[in-house]
Amino acid sequence: MISFPFGFYTVFFTSLSQTFTASTPVPSVQIFLGPLVQAVPIGGSIGSIFAAACVVYAAMLLLATLQGSSLPRSMRRAFADGPGALFSNTLLATLLSMGFLYFTILVIDTVETSGGIPVGGLSGDAMNLFASLTIAPLREEFGFRVLIIGTAAFLVSIARPAGPTLRAFWRPSASYEGVQRVGAPWAVIGFALLASSVMFGLLHIISGSGWEIGKLPEATFAGVVLGYLYIRYGFHVAVLVHWGIDYFGSVFAFFGQGVYGIPWTADNGYILQNVAVLDLVVLGLASFLLVVYLGLRHYLRERSESAALGVEV
Repeated sequence: MISFPFGFYTVFFTSLSQTFTASTPVPSVQIFLGPLVQAVPIGGSIGSIFAAACVVYAAMLLLATLQGSSLPRSMRRAFADGPGALFSNTLLATLLSMGFLYFTILVIDTVETSGGIPVGGLSGDAMNLFASLTIAPLREEFGFRVLIIGTAAFLVSIARPAGPTLRAFWRPSASYEGVQRVGAPWAVIGFALLASSVMFGLLHIISGSGWEIGKLPEATFAGVVLGYLYIRYGFHVAVLVHWGIDYFGSVFAFFGQGVYGIPWTADNGYILQNVAVLDLVVLGLASFLLVVYLGLRHYLRERSESAALGVEV
């Protein structure tokens, strides 16, 4: 939550750029239609678009907080029933997923860099980059998750009542809820998930934004995770996890450049930036271990049940 005021201060009250300011007009905003880019004539300024995006993220955070079990109840259940209960609250599921994705991308990046595979990085005007990173989760999740996976979910549920069909665009798992045999819907949605993830990875390479070949596996893996979260929990969770990587992962670096003159790309920033990175690493490691533990437990339980059924037969 504290990243919001730091972001606003950076955009509206610092000299982050010599070329752009919060009042710089933006004649259009580029959105993604899958791998295609379309300019939408949305008038405004960098500051107004930044503020509007932050309002949307704050509303999504509130929605996630209110969904599922309450935060205190989820925490109590985690102690009583096991850590899997943490995922019963959507906000906690979002935070854990954010940490898991951040940590796994960090591991992939470290392995590739150690192996001499170039990953690259973003470059350009700091204000323009910060604004782009802020709105990227909304436009990329809409273009790669909703338009591809959501459309597939809509098509497989088109014969069902209007409610589940329309909800499939927000949360694709609604397209097969209550259906006893979900093989065909899952196959279609799963193919859309893989296709959107590969396109998401390729876009980072061909966009000319500075990423190199090493970014392909990172972005493709991120697309799979974000796509699963979109299918399982809904559009807002995929957006928030993406927001946590793009915006929260960089806001304090841009604040450091705007206030202290430390380049946002500097390896050694200042104490607030370092604390934020440490926070993500600690959360990421804990989330990664939790997901691995729950995955192994689920696998062993399924295996045990299958073995029991085999003995009975």
